[in-house]
Amino acid sequence: MKFKLEANSMYQVSFKFKSFDLDTLNQCEKFLLSILHFCNLDQVKNQHHPRKCKKITVCRSPHIDKKSREQFQILTYKKTLVYQQSDHNVVLLLLEILKRSHFLGSEIECRVDYSTF
Repeated sequence: MKFKLEANSMYQVSFKFKSFDLDTLNQCEKFLLSILHFCNLDQVKNQHHPRKCKKITVCRSPHIDKKSREQFQILTYKKTLVYQQSDHNVVLLLLEILKRSHFLGSEIECRVDYSTF
């Protein structure tokens, strides 16, 4: 897949991370921040989202015994990194690096907004 971007515009790139494990999410964030620091992009806005907790209740026995229950919970963590860039070559380079990277245990959504002058 080839990316096409216009030359005379300002780009706002946002990355949304989602994971069930906080340590995995922090590792992905550190990796992306090191790539952005390598590209001399130091003005990155970091947004934390509230964690979501989903609770599931399961009956332990097949009999009619309402007291025999077990509860599980799934915690979901989210973070967002946003930065602005005017050079489209840097944005393309960053997107190519992320396309070839593997982030185990996390989901990354990339969004590029641009405005022309």
